[in-house]
Amino acid sequence: MKKQLFVTNDIFPAQVGGPSNSIYFLAKNQNEYQIYSTLNGVDKNMMEKYKIKTNSINQIDGAQIIYQNTEKLTSIRHFIWFLNNISHYKAVHFTSFFSPLTIYGRDRKSTRLNSSH
Repeated sequence: MKKQLFVTNDIFPAQVGGPSNSIYFLAKNQNEYQIYSTLNGVDKNMMEKYKIKTNSINQIDGAQIIYQNTEKLTSIRHFIWFLNNISHYKAVHFTSFFSPLTIYGRDRKSTRLNSSH
């Protein structure tokens, strides 16, 4: 079964509030979700405590999180990752409507974006 992917600029253990906290709690309780995030707000101590490895799936309290080794979602690395992996997911949810990556969320059968804010 394909999973649904949430794309966010920051996620637990970063403590920045907003969507990053609610998405984390949703994903840790629902196995069908995976999170793709930057390291924004995650410091070296947090990485060591939660044994975070970049560019791979991390299991943190049941949540599956892929951290990219950058603090910006607009990097070329992210675009390449999306081009190579987006077809592996049932749906992709962007947590910032104004993120440049929302262009990838376009439903090919309509003009809707699969974005949440």
